Amino acid sequence: MAHLIGDGADDPRYASVLAVADPVLQGQDVTQILDGVMLETISDPGALWLLGQAAHAIGDLVRAADFLSRAETKLRQDGRLGLLSQVLNMQVLDNLELGDWDGAASCAEEAKRLAHETGQPLFDSGSLSLHAMIVALRGDNERARSMASEVERAAGGRRLNSLLCCVQLIRGFGLISAGQYTEAYEALCRVFDPADPSFHLADRYHGVMFLAEAAAHAGRVREAREVIAGLEAEAATTPAPPCTGSFPTPGRSWPTTARPGTCSPRRCGPT
Repeated sequence: MAHLIGDGADDPRYASVLAVADPVLQGQDVTQILDGVMLETISDPGALWLLGQAAHAIGDLVRAADFLSRAETKLRQDGRLGLLSQVLNMQVLDNLELGDWDGAASCAEEAKRLAHETGQPLFDSGSLSLHAMIVALRGDNERARSMASEVERAAGGRRLNSLLCCVQLIRGFGLISAGQYTEAYEALCRVFDPADPSFHLADRYHGVMFLAEAAAHAGRVREAREVIAGLEAEAATTPAPPCTGSFPTPGRSWPTTARPGTCSPRRCGPT
């Protein structure tokens, strides 16, 4: 369907649809489109948001952060609070994985408030799930679990697998922070199972390193290797960052130690 949109590769909607629909198989095409973007020619914050969404979907965190921060600035200037809440929401994981924890928390809190004020319940739940990830990673497992259950109630009846994937990631992150590695592995492995309601084609990659961390401590390395072998086979088809940067390689080892409550999405796993 993407080929039916506007001017094809010159239309930001085209890149967004390709990336969101299949970030793995379309990752190379999306990367080429983004490589050709001339930022100084784009004044529409909606276009910047769509390009940021495309970069976010394929895991190009630095480029996503650039597009989205530019969109945020323009939306604030225009007073467009509804779309601003969505842009802020999308920045949370990018900021987390780039190491800006305070920025991630600030985005999550404002995104949730604006989503509520502008009547966007889906993005309200999405903001809550992302805030819960931060809480989990900072070691407050009980609070994170409570927040995850709230998100699960909001998403379950509608089978919103992106939110359900986030629920399992929250639980896994919190359980690792609490040193409960077997339970963490059980929570995280679900997002990699296509038959599970929490499976999500793109969002599962946020759990790869944590799956490895939990597996190393829980004696589940063999099982985790099987999961990651399947992902590596997918990675061979695309240069998309979540595929090419998330796995153990022959020169890298599986984790053996971690300090609970201090993990970050790019540090807690194979190094």
